[in-house]
Amino acid sequence: MILRVLAGALFLVLGNGVAHADTPTVHVVEPRSVGYFIGDVLTRDADVAVADDAKIDPASIPRPGPLNYWLELKSVDVDEYVRGVRKHYRIRLAYQTFYAPLEPRKLEIPAIRFRVLRPERESTQAVVPSWSFISSPLREIMPEKNGEGGPAKLLRADAPVSLSSTTLERTSMAIAGVTAVVALLLLAHHLALWPFHRRRRRPFTQAMRTVRREAAKAAQSANYRLALLALHRAFDEASQRRVLAEDLDSFLVARPEFESLRPDIERFFQTSRRAFFADDMLGSRAELPLSDLATFATSMSECERAVA
Repeated sequence: MILRVLAGALFLVLGNGVAHADTPTVHVVEPRSVGYFIGDVLTRDADVAVADDAKIDPASIPRPGPLNYWLELKSVDVDEYVRGVRKHYRIRLAYQTFYAPLEPRKLEIPAIRFRVLRPERESTQAVVPSWSFISSPLREIMPEKNGEGGPAKLLRADAPVSLSSTTLERTSMAIAGVTAVVALLLLAHHLALWPFHRRRRRPFTQAMRTVRREAAKAAQSANYRLALLALHRAFDEASQRRVLAEDLDSFLVARPEFESLRPDIERFFQTSRRAFFADDMLGSRAELPLSDLATFATSMSECERAVA
């Protein structure tokens, strides 16, 4: 007998637990209930818990829009998550009131009913109950007169203007301006722009660019010839006269910064003589390839810029 009673009690407890798990529950977090004026926004957070195989009918979720002449549903945000054996819907409802009361007045936001659907079962409802709040007027209709001046005395004085220091900002702007001017001067010097447009020319730097450009093309005799001529014109401009292989000693006396490259310069003039005077362009390219010629031009340019 005792066993039957215990079994019956256990069945009732389990049955109530299952029934409770199947029944939708609603928990609402309400905002404050006082201190609202025309145009204010109120936010209600509702947490609806349903069975794991149930869901809220999307058609029962209200759409934003006017609810009456003074209340508008601005937005509805729905998030779904699972906790334990139940599915939860976190629903955030944002309302905006446009009621302009003449005195503090209690207003009511209507209830919302969500339809809960389950497979092979009748639908149920989850209800977010109605809620009331106090809306207040912006000012009194007939303010009392306090001495001379009447209602004007009720206006508060303007807040005093507080002056803030701008020393840090002005200092930062001055430093940034000086830095910009210095950077522009350095760039003008590097590009030989005014007021540095009369600075000493760098012929070997110009020749290096030409040789590199020709070296990047397909290997041809014409490219090699142009690279040799660009370097010859650089020697001529650096010496202010035509420079041949026999003039190398006098050239290095006038431009001692290139003395460290004497073996490379001698090799260049030897290869150039073979190309132009012996008409052996293929042999010259084999003796001093275009890539080596570009390396030689780069070394001459670096010595030139070091002195400049």
